[in-house]
Amino acid sequence: MSQLHSLSRHLRQDPDLLAGEPLILENRHSLRAIISAWKRGNSPEQKTEHFDRMR
Repeated sequence: MSQLHSLSRHLRQDPDLLAGEPLILENRHSLRAIISAWKRGNSPEQKTEHFDRMR
């Protein structure tokens, strides 16, 4: 059985999902993917095109 960890009201961590990477609750995207897009300089519009459930 997985052990779900609450990191904040928007982030969760579950060892059985994405090897335990923090996930955004509203859309289940990994925090690492969102930060990578931000570091590449993607605009908010580009982020929502790539992560369609963020709209």
